[in-house]
Amino acid sequence: MSARGFEFAPSMHVIVAGEPTAETLAVANTLRKSGLSCVCLPNCRTFIEHARYLKPDVILLDEGHADEFLRKIGAHEDIRAVPMIRLVSPDAESRARAFAAGALDCIVKPILDKELLARLSAHLELRALRKRLDLGNMQFATTLDAVEGIASVSH
Repeated sequence: MSARGFEFAPSMHVIVAGEPTAETLAVANTLRKSGLSCVCLPNCRTFIEHARYLKPDVILLDEGHADEFLRKIGAHEDIRAVPMIRLVSPDAESRARAFAAGALDCIVKPILDKELLARLSAHLELRALRKRLDLGNMQFATTLDAVEGIASVSH
């Protein structure tokens, strides 16, 4: 762990999607100070291309265009697998809309740096575990195919 309590691999990428407000710029600054690679995308025009090129580990969606971003993501399975975290207003309806639109988690504004980093750390750890599990499953399937192939040849 770092002095701040969280340690992120420098190869981890986060996209912050939304208007470049003081709050989203502060979020990006916090992420960069914590060692994460961070790109801010202010609109949906080139979002899919950027997301495919950057292969982010997490996408943070600010309220302004979040539904539009989520609609664009829906058609792209490779991007849909990336954890989506919405930055929302404190009212319950904003959180409910975020989850209904497909967000994995919500962070309520005003955003607290420690909460942001704790949630990102948890989601990044879960994503890394999912990737390891997927790799293990692929290796198991390959081994099983090989064993079944040997068994069918010997009968």
